[in-house]
Amino acid sequence: MKATGNTAAVLTNVFGGSINNEGMGLFSVSLDWQYITSFNTSLPLKLQIHAAVGYLVCFAAMAGIYYTNAWESRSLPFMSTSLRADDGSKYPITDVFTGGVLNQTALAENGLPRLTGSFAFSMFMANAAIGALIMHCFLFWGGDVVKAYKSARQGRYDDRHHAHMAQHYKETPWWWYIIVLVVSFVIGLIVVIKENITLPVWGYIVSLLLGIFIAPLSTILYSRYGNGIATNNLSKMLAGLMLPGRPVGNMYFAAWSHNVISNAVTLCNDLKMGEYLKIPPRVMFLTQIYGTILGGFVNYAVMIGIINGNRDLLVNSNGNSSWSGATMQSYNTNATSWALASYLYGSDGLYSMVPIGLAIGGGLVVVHRIFVYFIPSIRGISTSELNLPQFIQYAGYIPYNASQTCVIFSQVIAGFFTQFYLRNYRPRIFKDYSYLVTGALDGASLTVLFILSFAVFGAGGPSRPFPTWWGNNADGYYDLCPVSE
Repeated sequence: MKATGNTAAVLTNVFGGSINNEGMGLFSVSLDWQYITSFNTSLPLKLQIHAAVGYLVCFAAMAGIYYTNAWESRSLPFMSTSLRADDGSKYPITDVFTGGVLNQTALAENGLPRLTGSFAFSMFMANAAIGALIMHCFLFWGGDVVKAYKSARQGRYDDRHHAHMAQHYKETPWWWYIIVLVVSFVIGLIVVIKENITLPVWGYIVSLLLGIFIAPLSTILYSRYGNGIATNNLSKMLAGLMLPGRPVGNMYFAAWSHNVISNAVTLCNDLKMGEYLKIPPRVMFLTQIYGTILGGFVNYAVMIGIINGNRDLLVNSNGNSSWSGATMQSYNTNATSWALASYLYGSDGLYSMVPIGLAIGGGLVVVHRIFVYFIPSIRGISTSELNLPQFIQYAGYIPYNASQTCVIFSQVIAGFFTQFYLRNYRPRIFKDYSYLVTGALDGASLTVLFILSFAVFGAGGPSRPFPTWWGNNADGYYDLCPVSE
């Protein structure tokens, strides 16, 4: 707590993690269930192993990149999701992009923006994970996809749950999906034509086609592991190449493309859950549509209330323990940097390795497939169980996706305790209570969080901070890590 100077900075970079971009949160343990969640305890053990090893690689890579000054990292903060100037200050994005379009004169005056080393690494790994996903689906699961397609065409189902639903309930008509497609497409087209979003109509169509290509691949991965990977970096990269100098258009391109993917995965997930619960497909489809429409209005209303009451915290790169704009800032950073792709990611750019990650990830899967062909197992463990898309994602996950890093170890511990110990050594407890207890903890923590958000944290009015005492270090980092000068 009393360390100063470089010692304080190193301690906080390594062990800090109570707020966004504080540090890696190494060995920190949190009992806050709103961050642990039943999601992390329900993932299969093989994914838990991928995540744990991936996190360790990410910790080592982040520290190695920063302290070896790769990408000139030492002149910038250790972690940040914002674009930076050469002196480490925030980059004046609004000055350089006038009306959402690149101003060459302002760019010459302000210079090129910089990315922190940790964020550049995470973008590289995100691209590598996408390349690995595409190749893995074709090289490892291509045969399964063809087999499933043929059996569906013949009306033969290997899944007893799906067979039961097909025999007892009417399937959702195909024209229901066509109606949703047409209505959604027209609404998006109106936005593109009427609003000044700097995205041409052809760009809008390409974004949807990209989403259509990636959606089946993401759905296959999600169906195997209960968790997918972020593919929106690919859409931002392509938008940067097709629409240079237009960060707003880039964000809209990525939003539409990625929402095709995320909504397809969510719909498939809920329809599958409906099969397990014996909910008719038509009822499940209408429920999804209703929830999506209602959720849009509710989310917008809540978002406006939060932004109006906490704008300064959301603009700040770190925020506090309650509110942070780090995720939104990462979207903005991605869109803006890819709008300058020829300067930052070209062959002469400082971050030229970032887009090459796509090819490296795909190449690693090719090597893995060849390895599996010659060495199918090691000591009884199938070598095909290694899933490079998931591993690569977690190996670059922290700077790009994590909020407070102090919860990572708790998530790993809770996941291994549930999926390894309880499932193998206390199977009755696992079967009878694991989902029940974790679901109850989810409901309780979210209820309390909802009440606190509006009554204390300022979601619907002025915030009422808790007083400072020995358990609430409100004047510094909440985990008592030293604040370096």
